[in-house]
Amino acid sequence: IQPPQYRLDARLARLLSISNGTRQTIIHTLWQYIKTHKLQDSEEREYIHCDIHLQS
Repeated sequence: IQPPQYRLDARLARLLSISNGTRQTIIHTLWQYIKTHKLQDSEEREYIHCDIHLQS
C-alpha cells in the first residue's frame, strides 16, 4: 500500500521546490528549509521564526 500523496499550494510548492508528496516528504522538506534559513529559535527550539516567504 502506497502512502497518500498530498498536493501543495502553489506558493508553498515554489518555496520548497516540490509540488506534491507524502506527508513525511513534505514535512522533511519544510524542516530542511527551516534549518537552511536558520528560522528555528536558538533558545526556544520549538519556535520557528517565519521569514517573509512563510508569512505570505
